[in-house]
Amino acid sequence: LWRDYEQRSRADAETFVVADDSRTPAKRLTMHGQFVSGPRFAPAACDECAAEIIYAARNPDTFPEMRRIGADGGGDRRLTLRFLGETVGVQAPYLVFDQQEFRRNVGLYSDLYRLDRRTGDVRALTREQRLMDPDVATDGRIVAVRQRQDRRELVLVPPALRADSGIPTEAITVIASAADEQFSVPKWSPDGRTVAVERRRLGALPDLVIVDVATRAVRLLAADPAARIVTPAWRPDG
Repeated sequence: LWRDYEQRSRADAETFVVADDSRTPAKRLTMHGQFVSGPRFAPAACDECAAEIIYAARNPDTFPEMRRIGADGGGDRRLTLRFLGETVGVQAPYLVFDQQEFRRNVGLYSDLYRLDRRTGDVRALTREQRLMDPDVATDGRIVAVRQRQDRRELVLVPPALRADSGIPTEAITVIASAADEQFSVPKWSPDGRTVAVERRRLGALPDLVIVDVATRAVRLLAADPAARIVTPAWRPDG
């Protein structure tokens, strides 16, 4: 039975089921082992550069990292060390990501950081804000989630005005928040007007909602009483 299970799992991993239930070959890109997560397509960082895939990697042999790899599996390399955190917001010149840092020896806070894809320079955007799961709109606005005692709220973070500046706490605005609700992995729509986000509530499995950034209206997009619906992504046409 174990051999049958192993063979089936291997066969499933080597193909990808598409919408019409047909299968297409899958190509393995990384060989790190243990945890590889949060892949995101990124446009070229310069005129001479190629498009790439950004992802997070953790294994027993190295410190956690954020890495890049070509869509063909070539050019895999480390961009920066990254202590936990999986998602990344992509702009042509910058990557915005979350990671955790110790504060005052006992506090562990998640904050937002920005990596310059041309120089590799990393700068903190926030401090002690418990922010995670960032995504970046075309105009530089950042949507993220912020952990509170009884909720994880959806917030809007303005772009830093200068590459060497941080974002003040008072500039962060809440666009969706309710007691005992947890938002995760928000994604900007292509037009920058709405955000698709995973929502978890007491007594229900996760669903997907759309949040209008201007009006703060929350609309249910997809739910299933027998299934978890998570990690949204947008088609280019919206």
